[in-house]
Amino acid sequence: MRQIIVSAREGDTEALMRRARDCGAIDISVHRDLARAGRITMSLLVGRQERQEILDALQAGLADDDDWRITLLPVETSVPFPETEEDADEDAEAPGGNGQSTPARRSTTRSGNRPAPTGTTRFSSRSRPLWPPSA
Repeated sequence: MRQIIVSAREGDTEALMRRARDCGAIDISVHRDLARAGRITMSLLVGRQERQEILDALQAGLADDDDWRITLLPVETSVPFPETEEDADEDAEAPGGNGQSTPARRSTTRSGNRPAPTGTTRFSSRSRPLWPPSA
């Protein structure tokens, strides 16, 4: 996963959001730049497969403008993990699967080897542990 940050003129917002949505962006948020009137900062969460298509679409949408910037950042994790249509199909086909999240028990320890509090937390069946980060 990657985060794409776009700094552009406010008038480009709707067109850029439409392009990103059409290419499969997972999440889009837009913020007005308080330091510079008429500017926005758009943050997009994108998957590996859609990354280049979204970057190309954003650059094409900004081609007529000379005052923009796109920054691409790696994302180590995102909670909750985005669920794709493929994941939902696998959940529904799993034994006892009904397409719903399954409860999972926390079993980590805190410092001092004391057990962590136990409770029920909802995770998608595709959830991965946050720590240690995978390579």
